[in-house]
Amino acid sequence: MQYPVIAEVLRTSLIFLLLTMPAAVFAGPQHAATGLPASGGAAVADSPEATPAESSPDPSAPASPAPAADRFVNRAWASRELTYRPFSAQAGGGYDFVTGSAGEYIRDGADATAGVTWFPSPVLPLGLRLDGSYDWFKPGRKLLGLGGVGYNQGERKTYGADLDLQWDFARRSSRQRTYLLGGFGEYRVATSLQKLSAAPRVCGTNFCGSFPTVLAAESDTSAWEPSWNAGVGWMMALDAHTSLFVEARYRRIFTRGSSTQFVPVRIGLRF
Repeated sequence: MQYPVIAEVLRTSLIFLLLTMPAAVFAGPQHAATGLPASGGAAVADSPEATPAESSPDPSAPASPAPAADRFVNRAWASRELTYRPFSAQAGGGYDFVTGSAGEYIRDGADATAGVTWFPSPVLPLGLRLDGSYDWFKPGRKLLGLGGVGYNQGERKTYGADLDLQWDFARRSSRQRTYLLGGFGEYRVATSLQKLSAAPRVCGTNFCGSFPTVLAAESDTSAWEPSWNAGVGWMMALDAHTSLFVEARYRRIFTRGSSTQFVPVRIGLRF
């Protein structure tokens, strides 16, 4: 008679286990759905380790590239050096300061020039330079008074070329350089003079003007005359292929009848 009692106890215990098992089985996933571990959920949630740490930059990570404009400026600045080139060309212009007795014949004028330079060796700071020049001046008192005619208008122009030696005697850095130059050349001097009558100013419907009469005129161009010049210059690199130069030289042209001597001060570019 004890077997039915034992069987009833076992059946009752199995039913109890089946009723309580779902709560234990699904307790873990319920906590997991809230982002907490299955065991010790409340304690772990209060732990400071459960709070995600703030992210810090990785020192081994590569730095972000500089903007394109900054990279261009850096490359342009790094390339600002006077590199050796056997041949280069230059062009520029400036102002002519008349000196000595030439000031009685001509007044200060303007200048334009172009040329080439050849440095045969990168270790020898001595080069050969060929420059063509064109200068124009207003006439001075003695030039206007030639022949007693009383000229009141005119101009004098000089054009020719110089063959010079250039010596780079001082280099402050790889971007700047000072040099001396000097040599000989040949020039022609062209002079034109006019005597104009005084003319009243006439105004029409749409314009005003004066129409003087040419009372006398004279023009003359000399033969090729010898000249010499000497000066100093300074140059600075703008990039790997271009430099800025500023120079001044004394030039004297051995013209007949009147003196032609002046100091052209020039600024230009060398390529």
